[in-house]
Amino acid sequence: MEWRLLNIHIFQHEPHEGPGSILDWAASQGHRISTTHVHQGDPLPRIEEMDGLIVMGGSMNVYESAAYPWLLGETSFIASAIAAGKAVLGICLGAQLLAVALGATVEPNRHKEIGWLPIYKTGAANGLRLFDNLPSEMDAFHWHGDMFHLPSGATHIASSAGCENQAFLYGDRAVGFQFHLEMTQPGAEQMIQSGLPDAGPFIQSAEAILAEPTRFNRMNDILHGWLCDFFDGTSAAPAP
Repeated sequence: MEWRLLNIHIFQHEPHEGPGSILDWAASQGHRISTTHVHQGDPLPRIEEMDGLIVMGGSMNVYESAAYPWLLGETSFIASAIAAGKAVLGICLGAQLLAVALGATVEPNRHKEIGWLPIYKTGAANGLRLFDNLPSEMDAFHWHGDMFHLPSGATHIASSAGCENQAFLYGDRAVGFQFHLEMTQPGAEQMIQSGLPDAGPFIQSAEAILAEPTRFNRMNDILHGWLCDFFDGTSAAPAP
């Protein structure tokens, strides 16, 4: 597959929920990254100027448009990017916005998931080229209290003990991850500083979250390989 330089745009919703190791991946591949800080009122980009869109997480909920009116314009933009055939990846809140843009709903999950928890690929994900290199079971980093429902026509990709819908694929160019494969240890430390929720069956302590720093590296490596598969043409990029 021929490598090409890509223009990848990021929607960020809070200072402490940035793209994390996605920046490392983009730098290693030579891709251009641009960012809209939606919560700060930055103007939305032009869809035709991007090859792909990554929508990050945030502490707000998709159904709180009265408090965060920019959620409506962002959701409409995501729908337009999908219709234009752009590669769109939603992470946590971003996955929920992606689901809503595709006509699905989001609601509070029975339990909050905070920390390192295993996710499991579904049978429907087996045999899909895009997910061939993802382990059938892996520890992923979580920080969420809501759950998206699957958009009509989407493929259910992953689940966990505390949250049935952890990932979905819509067509071949739109993916939602409820979990944070991009998270780094400094990023997790910032999240913890922003406020760790009360105890629950799927909520870990700060000490447990930060106990094994190498987990972040292993998870990031999995993400980097997956991003190369997701964004067409990157898997054959020359070594930096």
